[in-house]
Amino acid sequence: MQIGTYNCETPFATVGSGSARWCVATKDGRRYFLKQFLTPVRPSLSSAAPQALQQKQLERCSLFERRKHALYEALHCVLGDCVVPVTDFFAFEGRYFSASEYVQTPYETFETLGSIPPRLARQLLFQLARCLGRLHAQGIVHADLKPEHVLLQREGEQFLVRLIDFDSGFLEVDPPTEPRDIEGDPVYLAPETYLRMMGMPATLTRRLDTFAFGAIAHRLWTGTLPKAVATEQTYLYEAALSDGAIQLSDELPTAYRWLIRKSFSRNPEDRPDDGLLERLFAPPVEEAHPTSKAVNGLSRYMRTEHKLPTR
Repeated sequence: MQIGTYNCETPFATVGSGSARWCVATKDGRRYFLKQFLTPVRPSLSSAAPQALQQKQLERCSLFERRKHALYEALHCVLGDCVVPVTDFFAFEGRYFSASEYVQTPYETFETLGSIPPRLARQLLFQLARCLGRLHAQGIVHADLKPEHVLLQREGEQFLVRLIDFDSGFLEVDPPTEPRDIEGDPVYLAPETYLRMMGMPATLTRRLDTFAFGAIAHRLWTGTLPKAVATEQTYLYEAALSDGAIQLSDELPTAYRWLIRKSFSRNPEDRPDDGLLERLFAPPVEEAHPTSKAVNGLSRYMRTEHKLPTR
């Protein structure tokens, strides 16, 4: 199947929340992940819908295009190899598509990593904190940060942590305003995101990624998610909104317990900033270089536990 200038190699498949579907496609001899957004859809010239409705649809499409173009341009300005950027965004037969760098499958994410030693967990969380800091420095909010959106990519004896899937992302200066345009996994959802989903007033900032980082850090370090103490509360955002207690594992070092608990603050401004996240997870001097024992240890672990081939 041909989509514009892209030739689809695989059928489209729906993933995640179902707001988009993707396939592997080629263009000019290169492979890409090609994603089709299910909404919005541009009205056709032959549409029988009332003119007023068509005008609303066109206005929504125009806003969608403007925000996506601004987001993808900002992604190209993120320092370092911290994100898998979108390389193309276009409309075809009334539908919107984006193309991003193809990553060889199967690949590891924080979701597939399994249990790892604390030293390696700290090293990976430092890289994640650094990625978030560089993303936020460009005014970008990921808005759907969770383990499956944190790519762990092997390069020789090193591993890169890169953020993927910016479907819910936005620029902090221009956040989504309509509840239908706000998405997120309830397990990692910040309280202010939930409020906006419900149509209630709340400001969406980069600190909603900090809330998710706290849950990811707890899970990567201990193997389990933190949980609300109140049995009637299923999600962390529920506990935060009610100022309820959140139970953290005793396996966490004292500094990390404090950091993660602060990450779950109801008030976004009370959460740690990116610099503090990075400093607390920063490697000791002997691990500070790319060829450190920590990185090599991770490489050996991934080969042994996950059967990655050597090069």
